[in-house]
Amino acid sequence: MKWSDLPGLEGESLALKGFLFQARDGRWILAKEPDLKSCCVGAAHKRESQVSLLGDFSNYSTNVPLNVRGTFHFAESGGYALAHVEVMQEQGFPIWTVGLSALLLGIFIIRKLRG
Repeated sequence: MKWSDLPGLEGESLALKGFLFQARDGRWILAKEPDLKSCCVGAAHKRESQVSLLGDFSNYSTNVPLNVRGTFHFAESGGYALAHVEVMQEQGFPIWTVGLSALLLGIFIIRKLRG
């Protein structure tokens, strides 16, 4: 199903998840697949799976999915755009907890091997 087939989305607040890609013209694209090639960005056969994000997202990784919320618009170019975008943080453990867990597991294994 194409988003353009869904009535009433213009101006609505939507939450989306996808991968960031910065196009050659500086626009940020949210796409359903990671590591887009420049030939695919904005291509007619990919427009239904890409949304232009209005704003600067250079502080975010392009290798992991990003959850965003913003105001949906049908772009004049035939694609889609999300304005007033906010990045939503996923609930999870802080990265330091992974390192601490690995350290404690290592200490536990060393003690078992020694004793």
